[in-house]
Amino acid sequence: MQYCREDSERKDRLEKKMALTVARVIKETTGKGPTNYKSYLTKDLFVLMIRGFLCQGEVLLSQTERGKDKVRQFRLELTQVMNKTIQQEIKNLLSVEPSKMFADVDVENNEGIIVLIFKEDLTQLIIVA
Repeated sequence: MQYCREDSERKDRLEKKMALTVARVIKETTGKGPTNYKSYLTKDLFVLMIRGFLCQGEVLLSQTERGKDKVRQFRLELTQVMNKTIQQEIKNLLSVEPSKMFADVDVENNEGIIVLIFKEDLTQLIIVA
């Protein structure tokens, strides 16, 4: 599907709103949001790559192998707790509910990824008939 310039700008704005919404939930839940992010939005998929989201205590703890494992387990468990909130906030933003959410963290590099999958075609939110 080809986008015109206006559609591309709408897609970029929607993608940014989605990324900022997820980043806000992370910050409200953990006290620290990501310092950097990159996002991708396709027909039925939203991918958010985040950096710099670990708090100072987690960074210090992750200097040992055991600490890395503990921080990773903690962050993955925390993501499961945030799952419903993230999905609800995205639904509030789009009026479309994600059907699934997946996440992973790389403690050593202070990076993470969140993937939202939708049953609906998100391009319909972008393109005006």
